[in-house]
Amino acid sequence: MAMILSPKWLQSILGCEFHLEKTTDKLSQLGLETELISASTDILYNIVVGKVIATDQHPDADRLKVCKVDVNQPEHLTIVCGCPTVTKGMVVAVAMDGAKLPGITIKASKLRGVASQGMLCTALELGMSSKKSSLLSLPADTTIGKPITEVLSLDQQWMEVEITPNRGDCVSALGVAREISIGMQQDFHTPLTQMACGQPDLLGLVDTSCTSYAYAQIDIKTESNPKLSEQIDYQLHVAGLNRVSPIVDILNYIMLYTGQPMHAFDFSKLKGQVCVRYASSGESIHLLDDQDITLETSDLVIADDNGPIALAGIMGGEHSKVTDETSSILLESACFDPVVIAKTAKRLGITTDASYRYVRGTDPELVEFALSEAVKVISETYKTNSISSSVVFNKQEKEPIRIGIKDVHDYLGLEINIGQLTSYMRLIGCQVMIEESEYITVEVPSHRNDLHFYYDLIEEVARLVGYENLPKSELTCQPLNQEDKALARHFQLIEVLVARGYQELYSLSLQSKAHASIFADESTLIHLDNPLSEEYAVMRPSILSSLLLQIKHCLNHFVRSGKLVELGDCFEKPSIAYKKLGLAAFGDKDDPEANTNTFMRIKQDIHAVIHRLKPGMTVKYQTAGELSDLPLGWHPNQTAQIVLNDTVIGYVGSLHPSLQQDIAVDIYAAEIDLNMLDKQSVFFVKPQVQSKFPPSTRDLSFWVNSSDCAGLIKDQISGVSELLTQVDMVDDYYSEQESQRSLTFRLTFQSFTKTLKDKEIDKVIENTVAILAKDGINLRDH
Repeated sequence: MAMILSPKWLQSILGCEFHLEKTTDKLSQLGLETELISASTDILYNIVVGKVIATDQHPDADRLKVCKVDVNQPEHLTIVCGCPTVTKGMVVAVAMDGAKLPGITIKASKLRGVASQGMLCTALELGMSSKKSSLLSLPADTTIGKPITEVLSLDQQWMEVEITPNRGDCVSALGVAREISIGMQQDFHTPLTQMACGQPDLLGLVDTSCTSYAYAQIDIKTESNPKLSEQIDYQLHVAGLNRVSPIVDILNYIMLYTGQPMHAFDFSKLKGQVCVRYASSGESIHLLDDQDITLETSDLVIADDNGPIALAGIMGGEHSKVTDETSSILLESACFDPVVIAKTAKRLGITTDASYRYVRGTDPELVEFALSEAVKVISETYKTNSISSSVVFNKQEKEPIRIGIKDVHDYLGLEINIGQLTSYMRLIGCQVMIEESEYITVEVPSHRNDLHFYYDLIEEVARLVGYENLPKSELTCQPLNQEDKALARHFQLIEVLVARGYQELYSLSLQSKAHASIFADESTLIHLDNPLSEEYAVMRPSILSSLLLQIKHCLNHFVRSGKLVELGDCFEKPSIAYKKLGLAAFGDKDDPEANTNTFMRIKQDIHAVIHRLKPGMTVKYQTAGELSDLPLGWHPNQTAQIVLNDTVIGYVGSLHPSLQQDIAVDIYAAEIDLNMLDKQSVFFVKPQVQSKFPPSTRDLSFWVNSSDCAGLIKDQISGVSELLTQVDMVDDYYSEQESQRSLTFRLTFQSFTKTLKDKEIDKVIENTVAILAKDGINLRDH
């Protein structure tokens, strides 16, 4: 989050001036990245203080007045003004001829026939406000003719400060001023105020999730026509906060000043006592942003006797909001448990200026001070009749932290004495409780919610010394670089597949629940407790789920074919993590000749992968008809188990039809469990004597059923005769004309004692055809 603040405001809080460029650099060195940006008022030129001597009605316009204005020059200026609030004796800002304002240059001209030598300015026109208002009225004793930039102490530049998530104490002008004082090595005293208590019966139960709660009940007069001071108006404008109403604007100003969010209720709409509690089951609230929210028992609320009136630390309710007719208000200033507020804000998807600060932690000791400042400003703005207040504390003591000069040296390599360490701790606001020769015990200030352990304080020492001033040293220890042999073996598989035309992927292991449940039962999915979004809510159960997302990405970018591989972990109950290898080949259905990514090809790739780690081993396939528990996402009739040593190590086949119905490509995939593959023993085959007689080959094509397993048919053929030394399936073809599937096998014949004759080979073929015919597998005749 970036905050834009007025340097002059920060200087007034510190009570001293500082050099802008040096201070900006110092804040950046302390961890708050800061830069100077041009202020909306830096363009102001030739604008001075003037006094209205006389006002007359414009002769030709009812809404215009002709004013005589004294700007401490020999002659008074004649200025035509359209603002109805201009009166005789008023001290105003006068833009003279040639003056420059944001977006406009003033030139002397005639308005409806009357010469006008300038313009009387509002705060909006001067770049001091973002809200349309009446003429800027200055104190009567302001020096006439003095440049307006000197009178109002307007900034030429503003400071834009980037606040890191751990520094909730700096999301305010007070917090940034405190950091500036640390950079200047000056003491900074946080203002603390105790309010006089009265009517404590207005406040009921306060849950311990609220460490402090203060309120003030104020009666105001609605006819007082309140107008915010130029200071508040200007600071809200600089920070870019939207203007809502005088009460809300004042509370926003106090929040910008102290970092303490506040809320105002219409007191007349409350019933009974106000309490801080957790919501009851079934309760609901209509929020200020017009949302109807059903509350859960983990939501902290502000409630009266009728039920919830605000979502604690996030947003108020519509029913009790302050309006122009409100005559009595209840101001709330509180400190809530950041974890409770964060969970509710995340669940509801609501982020407000208040929740942003509460989630990062607010200072419980500023609760009363912020309330007293708000009451003070409201009293100055409205005509208040009566004020009563009360405060409740559920103080949570912080554990003291013990830190020594040896700790600083071990972490930073920095040699300091105990006096320097004590000085550094006091500079960041710590109270030194015990001081020993080499150690001190300190109590962390209430505003530093990010300091819990001694190494947090060591980091503070590094900030104060300056990271650039820390001593440099050589690395004294060598990392243990032990090779992961299993991982090295697995990377060999990737090398094999890349050489065969695959592209390797690295995918995020997080997926949406909807996508992951396609490949695994919801009961086995592993959910994240605090996901970034619904798209990253569960761990992936299958490599195929990642490959499918990448294939869709390719198709969306007009890549119609490809081969993808990924090696990674999959997560599923109860065994949690599995190391798996996933392959996917896809090609255009409309161009089968160009589509070379077929089922046969991916089987060949599987053989190459397995034989890289387990050379010489026989890979078998078990068809879907024989599968007892086919994983989700696979085609029920076009999937086979990959079997090695009678152990299932993975699956190969097509994806489920429901996943391909809207995709104009054929997708073949395989998934191998590398843990199971690694467990398989390699059976080395002894070298065989090769025949000196020439082999002979024949190709046979058979009509088969779509559910027939090519591997089983191959085994049947191989067992027909000893003369068959090798059987390979070379084609798998589906004939649209015959409405049948055809498998082609290449048979290799060879003898160790003689050269085979055709009639010997023909006899084996006849026996083969006869054996297969008994199972309904017939030889193709064409």
